[in-house]
Amino acid sequence: MKTKLNQLVKKQYDYIIVFSIVIALACFEIFSVSYPNGWDGFFYEMQIFSWQEFGKLHSENNALIYFILKAFSLIFSPAYSYKILAVLCSSVFCFLVYIYIKKNTSQIIALLGLALCLFSPFFIFNSHQFTKNILGLNFFLLYLISNKSNGKTIIFLALSFWAHKVAFAILVLYIIVDLIRKKNSKLLWYLIIFCIIILGLSYIPGLPQVADLKRFSGEFSSSPVWQPINFFKLYSFKGLNLSWWIYIIIFHLTLIVVLVKTVKTKNANTLLLLILALLTPIFNEESGGMGYRLFLNTSILFVLLLPNIIQSKFVLYTLALLVIINIPFSFYSYKNEKFDPPINTYKSIVSKIPKQLSGNVLIVAHKGIKEQIIMNTEYDALNWIPNNIDSINIYRVVTDINDEDINLFSEGSEWKKLYTGYYFTKENVWNEFLLSLDKYKRNEQLTKLKTWKNPYLKRPSFLR
Repeated sequence: MKTKLNQLVKKQYDYIIVFSIVIALACFEIFSVSYPNGWDGFFYEMQIFSWQEFGKLHSENNALIYFILKAFSLIFSPAYSYKILAVLCSSVFCFLVYIYIKKNTSQIIALLGLALCLFSPFFIFNSHQFTKNILGLNFFLLYLISNKSNGKTIIFLALSFWAHKVAFAILVLYIIVDLIRKKNSKLLWYLIIFCIIILGLSYIPGLPQVADLKRFSGEFSSSPVWQPINFFKLYSFKGLNLSWWIYIIIFHLTLIVVLVKTVKTKNANTLLLLILALLTPIFNEESGGMGYRLFLNTSILFVLLLPNIIQSKFVLYTLALLVIINIPFSFYSYKNEKFDPPINTYKSIVSKIPKQLSGNVLIVAHKGIKEQIIMNTEYDALNWIPNNIDSINIYRVVTDINDEDINLFSEGSEWKKLYTGYYFTKENVWNEFLLSLDKYKRNEQLTKLKTWKNPYLKRPSFLR
C-alpha cells in the first residue's frame, strides 16, 4: 500500500508542486490586506455576519458560494472565510488551466500557460474582485478537461448554474457553438457572417438598433464599444502599470494569431468563437456593466488558446520573454487604494451616524457604506430605494454635495455632516432637496447626484 502511494505521488509530483506554488502565491496576494478583498468582499462578509448574528442572510440567496462560506464561517470569521474561499477559487482556476493545456500540448507549454495566468494583472484583478465568477468558471474548465459525456455535461451545467449566472451562460454558449461546429461547420460560418452583417447594419441610422433594447436592460450602446480598450479608459491609461499593457498586447496578438489560423485552415476554434462572441461590441461603457464583466471573463479565459498559437520556437520564446519581463511588474499591478473601497474612510463615516435613532430604522447608502452600517450599527441598510416604506423611518447617507448646496436648496438644520462630502439626513428631506433642484432647473447637478453613490433606483425584481 505504501509503495503504491509513493508511486502515485511520484507520478503526480508536478501537479502537487504546481498546486503548492499556486496556493502560496494566491495567499500572498489575497492576504496582503486584512479586510475582504474587492467591492464584493464586503458584501459577502456582511452576508455571513448577518447569518451568524440573525440566523439568515441579509439578502436571501441560495447560490453555491453561500453554502461554502457558511461552512467556513463555522471555524473562521466572515472576513477570513471569504479570503480563504478567494484563495481556493483562484488557485483551482490556475491549476485547471495548467491541466487543460498540459492535456492538449506539453508540460513546458502548460507551465508557460500557468505563468501567463498566474502573473496576469487581469487574473489578479478578478481574484480580488469576482470570486463568485471564478468559482463558476472552474466548472467550465472542469467541463473542458472532462470527456464531455452527457452525464458530466449535465452535472457541470447544473453546478455552473448554481455557482454563477455568467459562467453558466458561457458554458451554455460554448456547448451550442461546439455542437454547431462539429455537426455543420458551414452553418456555423454562415451564422457568424450573418451576425456580423446584422451587427454592422444595426449602427445605420433609421434601422432597428441594438440600443433599442435599452428599455429592457439598459446595457447596450448606440455605438460600438471595444471593451478591452474601455477597461483602460475606466481606470485611466496612466494609472495602470506596464504589466497591464504587456497583457493587453498578448491578449490581442493571441486572438489575431488564432483567428488567422482558423481562417487559413477553415477549421473553427470553439474557444476563439466563444471569446469573440463575448467581446461583441454592443454593450455600454459602464464599469460593472455586462460588457465590462464579459471582457473580464475573456481576459483570463484567452490563456486556454495557448496550444493553438505555439507553432514555432520563435513564438514560444517571445511569449516566454514577455511573461518573464512581466513578472516583477505583476506584483504591483493591483493597487488596493485604486481598486478597493476606502474601508477606513467608510468606517469613519459610519461611526458618526447618530446612535439614538428611534423606531424601525432603514438607512439608504451606497455599496461599501451599506455593509459597514449593517455590521457596525444597530440599523438596517440598503443600497436601493426601499419598496415598502410603511412603518419605517428612512434615513440616507448622501454624497457629492456641499454646505452651499444644502443652504441654497434645503434647511441646513436637517443635515448632519459625517465626512468631507458626506451628509446624513432623512429620506423625505433628500427628496425635497431633489425637487428643489428640479424646480430651479439644476439638471446638471441632478444628473451628477443620481448615480450609484446616491441610490435612486428600486431593487430589480431579479435581485429580490
